[in-house]
Amino acid sequence: MAKLKDEITYADVILPLPVKGRFSYEVPEKLMENNLVGKRVLVQFGKRKLYAGLISNVYAEKPQGYTVKPILDIIDTKPLVDENLLSFWEWIADYYLCEIGEVMNAGLPASLKLSSETKVRLNPFFENHESVVSTELSRKQSLVIESIGYRKSLTMAQLQDVLEQKTIYPVINELIDQDILEISESIKESYSPKKVSFVQLKPELKDTTVLEETMDRLEKAPKQLALFMACLELDIEEEPIRKSYLFGKVGKEESALKGLVKNDVVEIVQKEVSRLELDEEPKDLKFELADEQQKALEEIKKHFKNKNVVLLHGVTSSGKTYIYIRLIEEILRKKEQVLYLLPEIALTTQIINKLRAYFGNIVGVYHSKYNAKEKVEIWNKVLKQEYKIIIGARSAVFLPF
Repeated sequence: MAKLKDEITYADVILPLPVKGRFSYEVPEKLMENNLVGKRVLVQFGKRKLYAGLISNVYAEKPQGYTVKPILDIIDTKPLVDENLLSFWEWIADYYLCEIGEVMNAGLPASLKLSSETKVRLNPFFENHESVVSTELSRKQSLVIESIGYRKSLTMAQLQDVLEQKTIYPVINELIDQDILEISESIKESYSPKKVSFVQLKPELKDTTVLEETMDRLEKAPKQLALFMACLELDIEEEPIRKSYLFGKVGKEESALKGLVKNDVVEIVQKEVSRLELDEEPKDLKFELADEQQKALEEIKKHFKNKNVVLLHGVTSSGKTYIYIRLIEEILRKKEQVLYLLPEIALTTQIINKLRAYFGNIVGVYHSKYNAKEKVEIWNKVLKQEYKIIIGARSAVFLPF
């Protein structure tokens, strides 16, 4: 049972590491909120390492026997996983004799796992560095300080380029020991939404007088005028149009488009779009089960009353998928989700086409051919139950059903 905000003081955090158990952290008052379980949090583990862990439990009683570090920040506004998925991870860890952090590391898409890179910056209390650089430090140390002073902070990789050597830690450590530099851990989110360029007309062009004046003004630039007329024909006054679609209709006129932007006729806007959009709408699929298929369906439902697993044996092209569709319909009527597992990705195309033709855009696909950012979108759509049916290979069992 979830704790109320005023009862929460401590949290158990799962770290994406092959270490035993979970780790207790204090929840600072400014971070206390309801529904903490399932959210990613930024925590320190060891002396300098920062990790994005996942809260699995919250409670009020202080852990005994050791100093409890505070949670540094909460990454998610909504839980990334729920108690069902946490229980599933526990079961996997127990069954395969591994740690739950390893299961989490395997289950979460790569873009939901934050990466940490060490950054070095000048100590804020170190102000008179110019005189020190010229008198007391080696050439390499002076070069490091000058570079960081110019850029505010640099990663270890950037400092390797500055010094043109890989072994930079002795130089950095000496400056840290002298309180000239300090290390900070910068956590960055590797997922970013896909953005596409859209073209839209300036709002003032809705005025007929302004529109006529604009067309007169563009007569000296025929390519801009032609592109402008195409925009009017495509009716983008109310709704912007994809730049790629516009160019597909009239040809790639990059310079003419830039001219229209410069002349305040159109503007380019960036919009978030799904990486999972279909190229075309699936066709409707309608069917009736044959007598043998109907008989098999009734037998399956009968066996499900006593068993939670039923084997449907049928030769290729015997119509098993249509029986599955009827069974899926029953699950959806119960407001539940469906995982359609296949042994390999190569078998998915025909199944995807059939299920999407029948169920539409509530069908999602999940397998290793999707890139990390696409996997995040699928994860979020399953979490929000926008995808009620998932077709996938083995890795799809990790999704947050």
